[in-house]
Amino acid sequence: MLNKNYILILMLSSACLFGQSKFFDIVNSVKKEMNSKSYSLQLEKKCDINKDGLTDEILLFNKDAHFSNEDDIETLDSPIYVILSTNKIFENDKIIYTFIPNNSNLDNNIVTKSNYFTIEQTTGNGENKKTTYITFKFLNNKLFLHKYGSDTNYPKNDKLIKTTKIYNQKDFGNISFENFDIESINSSIK
Repeated sequence: MLNKNYILILMLSSACLFGQSKFFDIVNSVKKEMNSKSYSLQLEKKCDINKDGLTDEILLFNKDAHFSNEDDIETLDSPIYVILSTNKIFENDKIIYTFIPNNSNLDNNIVTKSNYFTIEQTTGNGENKKTTYITFKFLNNKLFLHKYGSDTNYPKNDKLIKTTKIYNQKDFGNISFENFDIESINSSIK
């Protein structure tokens, strides 16, 4: 005769596996849809943002397009998806730039820690570089902007100067992941 605890563990494990199976189907569906719209997956980060012990994923896509320096307009077209193990999806395409004219370096990264994640984007060329840090926090089944900051490096009088700016919710208020717009926040915190 099987132990009742053993049966309960099997039932819970099966439910978790089924839930994660649906989760991975959703992740693959988002990737396929974005690919059909001429986007490439640039970064994929597995994490546990909602702290439920199951895998969540953050996906960053870039448009498959050729930009030239004659296209003198900054372009925001790099969708970021946060897909939770609960199958909840957050999406935003106004967080980082896809193209900045006369910019030889456009490097992106995603860093996660506990229920926070940071989107990093480095722009510039040579010694003139700016790294922007945009940190979101998962709380009460929602994502909110937690911190926004930048490190700027530039040469001056034969020295490399570094300036750091950090802003938090006291500076910009309560902004959800879905409503974040880098151009709006840049103009509001100057």
